[in-house]
Amino acid sequence: MLKLAGKFIFWTLAIAGTFLYTMFQGGYSAWFLFTATLMIGLYAALTAAFSGRKVLVARRLSTHHLIAGATLDVEVEVTFPAGWPVAWLHVEDQIPARLLLHSTPNRSLLYPWFRRKQILQYSISQIPRGKYTLSDCKILTGDLFGLTKKGENVTLVDDLTVYPRVVPIANWPALNKFNSGNAYAQSRSVEEIANVIGVRDYAPGDRLSRIHWRATARSGALKTKEFELHVTNDLCLILDRQEAGFAGVPGAAFELSVTVAASLAHYAFIKGYSVALASFGKERYFLSSSRGPQQNRILLDHLSIVQPDGDRALHDIVLSLSASIHQGTSLAVCGPILTEELANAAGLLAHRKIKLEFFLMLGPRALTEAEQTVMRKLSLFGVRVCVIRDEQELSDAIVGGNGYVASS
Repeated sequence: MLKLAGKFIFWTLAIAGTFLYTMFQGGYSAWFLFTATLMIGLYAALTAAFSGRKVLVARRLSTHHLIAGATLDVEVEVTFPAGWPVAWLHVEDQIPARLLLHSTPNRSLLYPWFRRKQILQYSISQIPRGKYTLSDCKILTGDLFGLTKKGENVTLVDDLTVYPRVVPIANWPALNKFNSGNAYAQSRSVEEIANVIGVRDYAPGDRLSRIHWRATARSGALKTKEFELHVTNDLCLILDRQEAGFAGVPGAAFELSVTVAASLAHYAFIKGYSVALASFGKERYFLSSSRGPQQNRILLDHLSIVQPDGDRALHDIVLSLSASIHQGTSLAVCGPILTEELANAAGLLAHRKIKLEFFLMLGPRALTEAEQTVMRKLSLFGVRVCVIRDEQELSDAIVGGNGYVASS
């Protein structure tokens, strides 16, 4: 307000001064000076009053859900009402600092003049996993001479979720021969003729494909096939988030661990397994066992935001969960290091007929002698250790099992 009052006083004095000078001096130069000052002052005042008035700003994203490493295209459209020309327009879209290094220029200086619409386009490539919010958009305009500037922060909120990458897995021999059969398959893919165990009377809601036409013809009433329930495998994923465990390994190790967990879960959901997730960091997160697209979405939502911020040792988590995991469940543990305590915990799980597989995020480093000793001990308990250097060799590592290391 004080700045506006100062400008008003300045232009009032300037116009009054040049007018008095014209009245006193006279001549072409004096009148020209007065006329130019008056016109520039009026132009600056009208620009301040009408330029950028009732501006509409809209942001459009190519998608609100991406996979890590993908590219997001952003378009910001600025619309002016018809009327006063806009000599220049500076547009800056606010994005999280973490995305700035991955973005093309998210600001631009435009010259609309009488064009009502202006568009800023930019892209964000190789987006890292996480959840982000694209917030305000800053616009700044003014007169041709730079005497007046007018800015505004337009509130825009767009949420963006970047899920971890999922690597296709050809085959994972994760079936536990001790599975107790607590879950049953309900997918249509398991309803085969060989699994029909009888017929019953038709009930409203039965699918047409389930009608047993031969039995219907013999009895004169609609009969429906009854199928054998197929036992599925129960899987519990444990993601090691201990900060100390990842402190001595490359920074990409945790991202690799999250990718492996997401890939294993994706494979399990495709096969119809029930999947649970234990992820203990600053917060204790446990996703109860279930299956289907909704369970997969909840699991990926959590994996999109996890960080290695825990202080609880992995073997302690495994032991605490073993009391609530029923016999026959398969445990898949993703972590960066192997310890003697984990091997001891695996022995207790083997005694309870709970299968354990460990996915070791080795990265570029080499196995230590201590880790090789632990691997030999784990193999005595029937624990498969899949050593993974890179996400692209995940499928081969799963098939290879104990101590698989791709040639470097």
